[in-house]
Formats: sequence, C-alpha cells, structure tokens
Amino acid sequence: MGIIDRSRHDRGAPSPATSAAFQRSTTALASSPLKEVSVNYWLTYAFDQPELAKYRERLDKGVHALLPRLGGGPDKRQVPGVVGTVTNSHGAIEEVSIDPNSPLFPNSSNERFAHTILATTTLEIAFFKTPIDPVIFGKIGTPRPDIHMIFSYSGDKTDRIAVEYQLQTKKIRLRGMDIRSDPY
Repeated sequence: MGIIDRSRHDRGAPSPATSAAFQRSTTALASSPLKEVSVNYWLTYAFDQPELAKYRERLDKGVHALLPRLGGGPDKRQVPGVVGTVTNSHGAIEEVSIDPNSPLFPNSSNERFAHTILATTTLEIAFFKTPIDPVIFGKIGTPRPDIHMIFSYSGDKTDRIAVEYQLQTKKIRLRGMDIRSDPY
C-alpha cells in the first residue's frame, strides 16, 4: 500500500503518469488531426417562453390527434414523419419522434424561433491542452483551442435531426444523429 501525497493532490497537480498519458495523446492528436468526426446528441429545451409555447401547444394537439393511427401494432407505429418511439408496459405511446419533413416540425415562416433553435442548431466543441476558464471562452484574447470542431445539421442523407416529444411531461428534445464536423 502506497502513501498518497495530499499536498500535490490538493493543489490539483496531475500525477506523473497522468501528465505522460496526456502528453502522448496530445502528441498523437497534433500529428494526426481528427477528421470526419460525427456525433449524436440530445438537447432539451425549456418551452415556457411565449415564442416557444405556441409551437409546443400545436405539437401537443397534433401528436394527440395522431395517437390512434400510431398505436395498435408494429405495422401501425408510423405516420409519415412521426414515429412512436417509447411505449409503456401496456403498449401506450409515451414519446414520439418528429422528422423535419413532418407537418408537426416547426414551421420556418410562422414559428421562426422554434424552427431556428430546432432545425439550425450548431454544436461547437473546443479542446485545450492547457485548461482555460470556461467563462472567458470565445472572448477576445482567449487562447485558440488546440482542437476545434463544429457540428451542424446539413440536411443531406447521412445526418438526421428529429424533435422528440414526451407526451406526459411535454418535454421537447432535439436529437442529432450522425452529425458530421464541418470541414475547415
């Protein structure tokens, strides 16, 4: 059994093994930059704001109107652009997924704010060898990240987004699937 050096641990200094592993991984990343990275993500939004509450109300009414067509067996689980994705132990649908081609997806002309945050979301990831204070990220004078990736929905056949709606809680989530990093 070894003795733990609390003074080094309390200062937050990395162990020699951690430092060596970090150096190996950063060297590997620098010599072979990441390319063609894709991510899957879920983002949950608060739809309490008036601009978003109208969309949630339309979505809730539309989904409930489709429930009879979505239930009743595996062959009746899909309406074009809408799929029952989660059911309870009795087979009742608890969550649906709405594709961008569905009339239940936010309309870009009269639900612009909801459409903007659900259809045009961009995910940005920045990696720094030397940690920075997250509060200063993106401000003038912030060090450049060692690795910087931006993921945005392109609408091509390889990436997909969907609005996921939980019927009981009325939570709305955006799901991004196979969203590729933008080329630099």
